[in-house]
Amino acid sequence: MAPQNTRHDGHGGPNFRSALVEHLDDRTTGVISRMFDEGETGCFQVRSVCGAVNDTPADATAYAHRTRNFSLAVVPRGSAAEFTTGTNSTSTACT
Repeated sequence: MAPQNTRHDGHGGPNFRSALVEHLDDRTTGVISRMFDEGETGCFQVRSVCGAVNDTPADATAYAHRTRNFSLAVVPRGSAAEFTTGTNSTSTACT
């Protein structure tokens, strides 16, 4: 690849995190609210994952999270960019 005549700042783009949850329960919505209140994100996406996804048995394909109703995606910033998801797969949003 030919060298570019532009400045390079030596780091990649933003970190993205995602999770699948069954419900938007108090714990999950509390974490989302705290992230906005504390300025840890400016972008958070919630998508419904129901419909035909739930019509296929969980063991029929490699996508085993068929009981999850929501897909969450966040672009964290500041100290939140270092968070990891927990091991509780029913509600691992930004823990």
